[in-house]
Amino acid sequence: AANAAEARRQMKGLTFDLLVVDVMMPGEDGLTLCRELRSRSNVPVIMLTAKDGVDALKHAFEEGVDHAMVARLHLGRGDMGQGQVIFARHRRSEEHTSE
Repeated sequence: AANAAEARRQMKGLTFDLLVVDVMMPGEDGLTLCRELRSRSNVPVIMLTAKDGVDALKHAFEEGVDHAMVARLHLGRGDMGQGQVIFARHRRSEEHTSE
Protein backbone atom coordinates (compact mmCIF):
# COMPACT_ATOMS: atom_id res chain seq x y z
CA ALA A 1 0.00 0.00 0.00
CA ALA A 2 1.16 3.54 -0.69
CA ASN A 3 0.13 4.86 2.73
CA ALA A 4 -1.46 3.81 6.04
CA ALA A 5 -5.02 4.65 4.99
CA GLU A 6 -4.70 2.47 1.89
CA ALA A 7 -3.12 -0.31 3.97
CA ARG A 8 -6.09 -0.26 6.33
CA ARG A 9 -8.53 -0.51 3.42
CA GLN A 10 -6.61 -3.40 1.88
CA MET A 11 -6.28 -5.25 5.19
CA LYS A 12 -9.95 -4.96 6.17
CA GLY A 13 -11.42 -8.42 6.67
CA LEU A 14 -8.14 -10.22 5.93
CA THR A 15 -5.73 -12.05 8.19
CA PHE A 16 -1.98 -11.98 7.79
CA ASP A 17 0.88 -14.21 8.90
CA LEU A 18 3.45 -11.41 8.82
CA LEU A 19 3.47 -7.68 8.00
CA VAL A 20 6.34 -5.60 6.70
CA VAL A 21 5.70 -1.90 7.35
CA ASP A 22 7.73 1.15 6.36
CA VAL A 23 8.16 3.59 9.24
CA MET A 24 8.21 6.59 6.87
CA MET A 25 4.97 6.07 4.93
CA PRO A 26 3.32 9.18 3.45
CA GLY A 27 0.78 10.75 5.79
CA GLU A 28 0.51 8.67 8.94
CA ASP A 29 3.74 6.89 9.82
CA GLY A 30 4.21 3.15 10.08
CA LEU A 31 4.65 3.27 13.87
CA THR A 32 1.16 4.70 14.29
CA LEU A 33 -0.21 1.95 12.06
CA CYS A 34 1.70 -0.65 14.08
CA ARG A 35 0.36 0.73 17.39
CA GLU A 36 -3.19 0.47 16.03
CA LEU A 37 -2.58 -3.08 14.75
CA ARG A 38 -1.24 -4.11 18.17
CA SER A 39 -4.52 -3.04 19.79
CA ARG A 40 -6.32 -5.86 17.93
CA SER A 41 -3.74 -8.34 16.62
CA ASN A 42 -0.50 -10.05 17.54
CA VAL A 43 0.61 -10.60 13.94
CA PRO A 44 4.40 -10.27 13.71
CA VAL A 45 5.52 -6.90 12.34
CA ILE A 46 8.84 -6.18 10.67
CA MET A 47 9.49 -2.47 10.42
CA LEU A 48 11.64 -1.07 7.62
CA THR A 49 13.34 2.13 8.62
CA ALA A 50 16.04 4.44 7.38
CA LYS A 51 16.56 5.53 10.99
CA ASP A 52 19.22 3.41 12.64
CA GLY A 53 19.77 5.32 15.88
CA VAL A 54 19.22 3.52 19.17
CA ASP A 55 16.40 5.87 20.19
CA ALA A 56 14.49 5.37 16.93
CA LEU A 57 14.78 1.60 17.16
CA LYS A 58 13.82 1.58 20.85
CA HIS A 59 10.72 3.63 20.02
CA ALA A 60 9.78 1.15 17.25
CA PHE A 61 9.94 -1.76 19.69
CA GLU A 62 7.88 0.18 22.24
CA GLU A 63 5.18 0.61 19.58
CA GLY A 64 4.94 -3.15 19.09
CA VAL A 65 7.39 -3.85 16.29
CA ASP A 66 8.85 -7.36 16.49
CA HIS A 67 11.94 -6.70 14.37
CA ALA A 68 13.38 -3.61 12.71
CA MET A 69 15.53 -3.65 9.59
CA VAL A 70 17.41 -0.59 8.47
CA ALA A 71 16.27 -0.16 4.87
CA ARG A 72 18.87 -0.35 2.19
CA LEU A 73 18.53 0.31 -1.48
CA HIS A 74 18.22 -3.43 -2.10
CA LEU A 75 16.98 -6.08 0.31
CA GLY A 76 19.05 -9.22 0.10
CA ARG A 77 18.23 -12.85 0.73
CA GLY A 78 19.48 -12.55 4.31
CA ASP A 79 16.81 -9.97 5.09
CA MET A 80 14.05 -12.15 3.68
CA GLY A 81 15.47 -15.07 5.68
CA GLN A 82 15.05 -12.98 8.83
CA GLY A 83 11.36 -12.61 7.98
CA GLN A 84 11.02 -16.38 7.70
CA VAL A 85 12.71 -16.87 11.08
CA ILE A 86 10.42 -14.34 12.77
CA PHE A 87 7.36 -15.95 11.18
CA ALA A 88 8.43 -19.45 12.32
CA ARG A 89 9.06 -18.19 15.87
CA HIS A 90 5.61 -16.58 15.95
CA ARG A 91 3.96 -19.79 14.71
CA ARG A 92 5.68 -21.85 17.42
CA SER A 93 4.58 -19.34 20.04
CA GLU A 94 0.97 -19.47 18.84
CA GLU A 95 0.99 -23.28 18.82
CA HIS A 96 2.42 -23.34 22.32
CA THR A 97 -0.22 -20.93 23.71
CA SER A 98 -3.11 -22.83 22.10
CA GLU A 99 -2.21 -26.10 23.83
